[in-house]
Amino acid sequence: MKTALGSDPRLNGDGLVDRFKDQLLIVMLKRLGGGPLRIPIEEMDRTGTDLASFRLVGDDFVVSLFKPH
Repeated sequence: MKTALGSDPRLNGDGLVDRFKDQLLIVMLKRLGGGPLRIPIEEMDRTGTDLASFRLVGDDFVVSLFKPH
């Protein structure tokens, strides 16, 4: 994978995923138009039973939500 993050040979596996996770919020905000995003605290509190999975699949960064068993 040739990206600014992916070109660093020291980053592989979890290291690369961790670096991409740092950029995830920026990408998502840009997709929403870049404006301010207001999220009520109550909505944030309701995510306590949700988990997110982050992985690389080919040239894609895949984010999935799931509930633990």
